[in-house]
Amino acid sequence: MTAFKKTLLALPVLLCALPALADEMKPGTVTILSQDGKVSSVPMPDQAKVADMVAHGQEVQTDKVFFVWGSKFYYTSNEKMADGRMSFDYWGFHGTR
Repeated sequence: MTAFKKTLLALPVLLCALPALADEMKPGTVTILSQDGKVSSVPMPDQAKVADMVAHGQEVQTDKVFFVWGSKFYYTSNEKMADGRMSFDYWGFHGTR
């Protein structure tokens, strides 16, 4: 089975897990997503450190799907495919942008 097919099979499982991830992301905390897919939260650092984090960070501009496959953590965006369809529609994530 190709890696692409494995990814497609894993995505529905991830969608079930996303609400749990959202529950982890509480105001006043930093949510850490490790490369192996582990999620942990720590208290937000002081404002100066948060400002530094923002300066070094990147705002999420588009919808993303995060998933763990094997022992690696991945994300993908909703992109227009060669046939004109959006990738989220192709993968079955209807109702997303």
